[in-house]
Amino acid sequence: MIKIILRQCYRSLLRGKLATVTNILCLSCALTFGILSLNFILNEFEFDRFNIEAKRLFRIDLVGLGQNSIANKGFLSSLNKSDLNRIVLIPPDLAVDLQSHLPEIKNYCRIINSRKYLIQSNGQSLFQDQVLIVDSSFMKLFSYKVLEGNLRNSLTNPNSIVFTKSTARKFFGKRESALNQIVSIYLNNSWKQLIVTAVVEDCPSTSSFQFSSLLPFHLLYSANNFPNKNLDFLFTLGIVEINTKVDPQSLKAKLVNFTKDYYRSEIKRKSLEENKFTIEITPLVNTHLDSVSFGWPNHGNRTSIIILIFINALILLVSLSNYAFIETTRVASKTYEIGIRKSFGANSLNIFVQFWIESFLILVLSISVAMIIALIISDNVLKSLGLSQHQFLWSPYFFIAIVSGITIISLINCLYPTYMAIRHRPGAIMGFNKTAKIRPSFARAITGLQFGISFIFIIAVTVMYSQLEYVENSRLGFNSKNVLVVDLFENNSASDPQKLLELMKVDLSEKDGIESISCGYNIIDPGISSITLREGAVISAFEFLGDFNYPSFFDWQLINGRFQSDLSVNDSIKNQSVVINQKLASALKEDYDLGYQCKALGNAVIIGVVKDFNFQSLTQSIEPAYFKVGKSGFTNIFIKVRPNSEQKALNATAEFWKRHEDKPLQSYWLEDAISNMYNSQKDWMKTIQSSLIVAIFISCLGLFGLSSINYYNRQKELSIRKVFGAGFLNLLSFVQSGLIKITIISFLLACPLAWYFAKSWLDDFAFKINLNIWLFVIPLLIGIVITFSVTIFHFIKAINFPPIKGLRDE
Repeated sequence: MIKIILRQCYRSLLRGKLATVTNILCLSCALTFGILSLNFILNEFEFDRFNIEAKRLFRIDLVGLGQNSIANKGFLSSLNKSDLNRIVLIPPDLAVDLQSHLPEIKNYCRIINSRKYLIQSNGQSLFQDQVLIVDSSFMKLFSYKVLEGNLRNSLTNPNSIVFTKSTARKFFGKRESALNQIVSIYLNNSWKQLIVTAVVEDCPSTSSFQFSSLLPFHLLYSANNFPNKNLDFLFTLGIVEINTKVDPQSLKAKLVNFTKDYYRSEIKRKSLEENKFTIEITPLVNTHLDSVSFGWPNHGNRTSIIILIFINALILLVSLSNYAFIETTRVASKTYEIGIRKSFGANSLNIFVQFWIESFLILVLSISVAMIIALIISDNVLKSLGLSQHQFLWSPYFFIAIVSGITIISLINCLYPTYMAIRHRPGAIMGFNKTAKIRPSFARAITGLQFGISFIFIIAVTVMYSQLEYVENSRLGFNSKNVLVVDLFENNSASDPQKLLELMKVDLSEKDGIESISCGYNIIDPGISSITLREGAVISAFEFLGDFNYPSFFDWQLINGRFQSDLSVNDSIKNQSVVINQKLASALKEDYDLGYQCKALGNAVIIGVVKDFNFQSLTQSIEPAYFKVGKSGFTNIFIKVRPNSEQKALNATAEFWKRHEDKPLQSYWLEDAISNMYNSQKDWMKTIQSSLIVAIFISCLGLFGLSSINYYNRQKELSIRKVFGAGFLNLLSFVQSGLIKITIISFLLACPLAWYFAKSWLDDFAFKINLNIWLFVIPLLIGIVITFSVTIFHFIKAINFPPIKGLRDE
């Protein structure tokens, strides 16, 4: 019996090849996207859980010290109001004193975020990214697999260094052991020799701390470097391990009293609210997706995950509705066959089982195709995200979930077709036209739903593209065109920046395609300081430091006063003069006059005011800032290059650097750095674009099916129209048969939701485009073009359709 049913299902699916292939394509596309998204989501929730003692590891936080104004509070932010005052960077002595004062804390580890250092070995010099500075307890707290060396003593020696497997291979190859090898690292303007004491496996993709090398904390910092119990030096991350039987909640309560005693003088000095300022601990396994992102490495976003789940739900809804629609159409086309089977004694259960097996087989084939496609492309996709295949996708639990889902969906899907087949007597069923009894209202509703969802994605992509074009082409208020930035900050790349600058001004000239040279802080990464206004309010102001040529190099617009000049005695380093922006001038109000000392700025003389310019990304509003001249502390050299001379200038700079420095040149184009500010928004646009492609593809299949129904159900009308001489426009109107109307109605229904999401996304930007009518008209025109393109097949059939064929059965 089962063999007969399977044979019937096979023949049925084979006869309806178009519907079968369409269903498999539709579902496999949606499921492939869903599997890749599921892999990403599962990885996000697995961060730091690979550590054996993960449940006993906690991050040290400071709450109530000041508002975390750097954190993003827009649509894509998961920042909670309660965490606006939470800071994850702590003073270097805090973790040490916590262990010494609280017996509940078993161990601690201080970590300084990823740095870049120049390392030499085996005759090659490489700038090594992702170098962490950690305490020797790092390898005890975290479960990184050690391939060579001693786990517990690998960082106890201040002159030691730990490599990952990939880093060791860079310097010593696959065959040579890195253990006990001597390497040189450039620290504090001199070379220092270190010994490789351990080699560990490359970091798991679900580790918050991604590193290529580890340096001992005491190699760079000692207890004498910074004053104890001082809240002005926040640059380390603190991880503590609590004892096995300790209740974290009781420890949190104890930390409240500890904070009051430990920081009593600091609370008074910084005028902190004693009841609000406290030390807290956050479970390490919760840190990746917690609310605070600034300062914490490799941070995720819970809101982004929710949005991604919502997108997948929409795409799955489109695919399943399309699947149900096509399946119902396919069953309706078999009404004559069903009537014959019922005449020969087939009961309702036989018909239901056949429909269910057919539906089940289609779903099995679809998920199989999706798994194969996901397996082929996932390596590249996940590698670009820094993730790996999640083991759950290959576990029995995932298999059970898939089988259960297929079974439930296939059962639900075959109920309506079965009801259609068994509700009439055999004679009545055999009298049906092939598709005449499929109600177009159901098909129109499904197609309208699909196109409505597609319109949301089309509008989202249109708005995102327009906004990113706007921010990348906006006038920032300073010159960023053709500016080559030579990075001096990374590892103190230049031995004597001031001397190097003077040599560069002499050696590099217009013949090398170079217009001018300046130096100072990076214009998109200035320093920051606190300013106390007359009324006692404290504000943050960004500090630009550079040479006398710095303002003119970047074409700042002076609106009052003058810039500093090396010809003026009053502008010397000793008698410091500053130029402020409009924002700072507005904040100072009557606290300043040009040419007079300003107490808020450390008695510096304000000599000029420049027009506000955007030195941060356009997601941020313009902040108060000031500029002063200096002769040291420069982080960058800036080279303005003539148009079409970029490669020539780059080659000349590289040759100059090779003559004067023994370290590799670190340089980049300023415009590229500005563009990189929007990488997270660009990644989201790529996600939405992928969703759009899948959704439109599935919607087109549904539209094609609806067009097919219109064509077959109205063949008699088509024949009559052609007999009476219907022309081109009449046939075009016949084939569309309300499809354009469905497209427009879907667009109108999708507009309010699309407008809400677009406006919310734009709230992430302080400077943004207006949601004008063209951002919605263009998606509508795209939808109409898609409708015409998909239905062109049936329009051609309508033109070539012989009238006698539609009238011969009457």
